[in-house]
Amino acid sequence: MGGMGFIGSAEAEILHNSAIVNLNLLRAAADAGVRRYFLASSVCVYRDMEPGEPALTEDDA
Repeated sequence: MGGMGFIGSAEAEILHNSAIVNLNLLRAAADAGVRRYFLASSVCVYRDMEPGEPALTEDDA
C-alpha cells in the first residue's frame, strides 16, 4: 500500500479493488432494502486536463 509510486504502478489493481468495494456496498444496500443510494466520489476519477481545456460540465458526467 502507499503513495503515488504505488498508484502510478498499479492503476488496474486499484480500479479493480475500488469497483469491488463499490459493488459490495451496492449489493449490501440492496439486500438491506435501501431504496436510495448516494455515492460520494473523488476528483481522482476524472482524466487529467490541460490548462485552458474547457471545464467538465454536469452533462459530461
